[in-house]
Formats: sequence, C-alpha cells, structure tokens
Amino acid sequence: MKRVLITGGSGFLGKNLADNLKNDYEVYLTSRNQKQLQAASSFLDVESAPSDISSFHSIDEIISRSKPDIIIHAGATKFVNISEKYPNECIDVNILGSQNVLRSAIQNKVKSVLGISTDKATAPIANIYGLSKSVMEKLFTSMDNEGETRFSCVRYGNVVWSTGAVFPIWE
Repeated sequence: MKRVLITGGSGFLGKNLADNLKNDYEVYLTSRNQKQLQAASSFLDVESAPSDISSFHSIDEIISRSKPDIIIHAGATKFVNISEKYPNECIDVNILGSQNVLRSAIQNKVKSVLGISTDKATAPIANIYGLSKSVMEKLFTSMDNEGETRFSCVRYGNVVWSTGAVFPIWE
C-alpha cells in the first residue's frame, strides 16, 4: 500500500484528506499543533508525528522516517489578516517551509509532492499571504523537471466550513 504524508495534517483540509484517503493509502499526518495532531490521529486511526516545516531538520526527519510515496503539502499559515500583521511568520512557514518540504522530498526520493495553494480566494500578489502561496507554486512547478520527484500544485477558492472561512462567521 502506498504511503501518503500530509503536512498540515491537524488542520481542516489535512484531516479531511486523511479521512478520504485512509482506506486506499497508509496515511501519516504531521503538524506543529501537537494537541490537534494527536486528536486527528486518534479519531482517524492513522499514524502521526509532530514536525515544523519551517525547520528543515524537523520535516526531513519525518519524511525520512515515514518514507512516503506521496506528500500532500497542506501545511501553511492560513489567515490573510495575521499574515499581514506578522509577515515573517508567513514567509517562514509558507515559503521557507515549502522549500524545506521540496528539498527533503528530493533528498529522500519521494515520488510525488502536491502543494496545496491558497484556500482564501486571494489574488497571488494582493497581500503577503497570496504572494507567499504564489511563491510556493513557483518553487514547486520550477522544480518539477529537475529530478525524479514530481511536483504539482492545486489552487482553489475558499473551502466551505474550513478554519478561517466565511461560512462559520455568517452562521
């Protein structure tokens, strides 16, 4: 059975992806939110390990230990307003963290990496959040032809009922 590692595995999208994939893949979740990660792992009955993508050594340890065939990179800062107020955190996680996942995936010969881009329907250069996700997309797509690891990205709009989405606010 193929192994899938999901960064941001304690978040809304990561948990839902794991729930949908766990019958066909051996799923590993990773996140820096250890409490939410443990809860998701227990509820979904999948493996998990804490890591911080902004630290190369942290994410590299998890990738080298779990030996995934596929990485779904959903780990990111998620709030436009917080990213504007704290741009360094946004850059550390969304850009440098993505670069760490990319480098470790190549080093560990992961077959495929899917980068999840913005879920806030923000333009690529309208704010630091949108710009950071655009840089991640460019990193991944530019590295797709550089080695054996395949890189791809998906960009989509606001996910209904996700953390930070407008629907819970409207409700």
